Amino acid sequence: MQVKLAVVVLLAAAVAAGCSRNEARDAQGVGLLAHNPLAPGQALPASPDTIPPPGPPPRPPKQGLSLQFAGADSVSAGQTSVTRWQFSNGGHSPLNVSWTLTEDATWAGFPKTGTLSLAGLSTQTISIPVAVPDSALAGFYALHMSADAGRGRTANADGGIRVLGAVIPPDSIVAGAR
Repeated sequence: MQVKLAVVVLLAAAVAAGCSRNEARDAQGVGLLAHNPLAPGQALPASPDTIPPPGPPPRPPKQGLSLQFAGADSVSAGQTSVTRWQFSNGGHSPLNVSWTLTEDATWAGFPKTGTLSLAGLSTQTISIPVAVPDSALAGFYALHMSADAGRGRTANADGGIRVLGAVIPPDSIVAGAR
């Protein structure tokens, strides 16, 4: 029985010694190097994390050019209305802008085109005269402005001209004509 007990104790000691040796080798592999079970005497670099850390949020697209309708004079048929359009450059670099003004009523003189230079971080209002034909009826006539500063920087705005109906002269003029 003493022989059996000795064999069991030696076997338990061998298993414990083998485990402690592996634990020591594994302890050396903590960090940048890991234990390679297929080649016990060599250590391999640990594989990097497969999930990259989140980056900064995406920046919004830089749109330096903006445009808005700033108003127009109401006129009677046969008169000229002055339309106003405000161009803005929200970027730091100057912009050379090409613009086109169109309308839906097929009036003569359209489309109207032009260019302007906008300094960085600036706003500029331009005035564009529009001749209203004698044949225009009272109502609202839509205008469309488009602007292009190149490299995909475009802007659009809609506005319009109010054409007034027939103007009745004041009573004093009518009374004087009788």
